[in-house]
Amino acid sequence: PQTSLGRDSFAMVSNKCLACGFVMLLSALIEAALFLAFMKRSNRSVAQLLEAKPESINQAIATTAVDAFASAADAFNSDVRGFRILYAIRTSIKNYEKKLPNLLRTWASTLPDKRDLVIFGTQAHNVTMGPGASFEVWGTDCADNRFLGLSCVEAHIHLYARQLKESWNWLFVIDEDVFVMTRNLEKVLSKKDEHDPKIYAYGGCVSKCRPNPAVNKTTRGLCGGGGYAISKHNLYKVVDEPATYKKEFMTQIDADKFCDVVVGCLAERHGIQIANLPGLYPWKQKPADFDKAMKSKSPLPLSFHYTTPDEMLQFGEKVEPESKNNKNSKKSLKR
Repeated sequence: PQTSLGRDSFAMVSNKCLACGFVMLLSALIEAALFLAFMKRSNRSVAQLLEAKPESINQAIATTAVDAFASAADAFNSDVRGFRILYAIRTSIKNYEKKLPNLLRTWASTLPDKRDLVIFGTQAHNVTMGPGASFEVWGTDCADNRFLGLSCVEAHIHLYARQLKESWNWLFVIDEDVFVMTRNLEKVLSKKDEHDPKIYAYGGCVSKCRPNPAVNKTTRGLCGGGGYAISKHNLYKVVDEPATYKKEFMTQIDADKFCDVVVGCLAERHGIQIANLPGLYPWKQKPADFDKAMKSKSPLPLSFHYTTPDEMLQFGEKVEPESKNNKNSKKSLKR
């Protein structure tokens, strides 16, 4: 009986050891796979990792795993390589954690570089994206409201873009509730002449801030709900006096009501025409109209205003399959 019991105990211990060994081996393989994935996405050498502190490595891995931008380096269309759109979002404090997270998880994650997106609000903030990962909101001295405060934020965006040392071709300004089809916008704007004196938007919104009667008769007006695009060349024309630009912007008629309309007025005042950009949808679309717009080939859908956080995720799921199908034709833009 003692011999039989000893054999059974030995067999049980052996089986447990084998099971533990298998679990340890599986864990090691998973860790190795995660490490290789991190190495591929972070573009860091082994030597750099060995020199780094353990906490910095953990931080980098957490950021790589959570930050939506880390997996988007190969999402840039090679047809517009070397071409850059700077996306700027104007927002307010109440929407920092309410609307921005899903925007960052969806269309913003397709941008080739995290620096292609800048967010301006009334107070500095970091939008939480997960453990160890966040996105910065630039603070200003502006009042936190959707009227004169938003015009103040708009002026800050223009001043930021003007002084930015990194190269960019177009500035696209939007609210935090706009879903942007980034690849379509890149295709459309890459074919525009950046030196042509035009600012592209949805035309038709008018106000009293006209520089003279002649312009007042011919203007289209600018509706910025779906976003507007202005080239770097033309922004320099509008912001010709950076030191006084903020005051100039905020003292325009109707600056306390419509910041986008004021942009159109200032553009016209500097000889820049408001041109229509088909594919922008500044107003809420009915489900049937949205589906039709999404499938359109001419014009290509560019943006959809008044998108709720839940709709951001839904729209993102519609766009993601196309992104995966075209993955082989995308190349990253390195800067």
